[in-house]
Order: sequence, then C-alpha cells, then structure tokens
Amino acid sequence: MLPETSTLLKSIFLGVLIFSVTLLTRYWTDMGDWKGYVFVFIGCLLIYAWGRYMSGTDPDL
Repeated sequence: MLPETSTLLKSIFLGVLIFSVTLLTRYWTDMGDWKGYVFVFIGCLLIYAWGRYMSGTDPDL
C-alpha cells in the first residue's frame, strides 16, 4: 500500500472516530442544543486540521 493511501486512511479513521465520540457526547450529555453543535463544529475542525496535517498539504500546522 502506498504511504499516501495509508496516511489518508489513518486520517479518515481518526476523523470518523472523533466525529463518533463527538456525536455520542452530544447525545449522552444533558446540555443545551447550542453546546452540542459547538462540540460537533470543533470536532469537524479537528478532523479537517488533522487530515491536512497528516496528508502534508499544510506543513505550518
């Protein structure tokens, strides 16, 4: 398997993992809707940043 593909798969796996935990946190905790959406938004940002960092397209991170 090519290193680029392996890195991409790792990024996708980590992204799905973070997003799943974020959604579970959203449904398992008793907080207002806006806080849940903030968690989801932060989760998406982390997934995006990690994906760019792992793929090497943004070396500044």
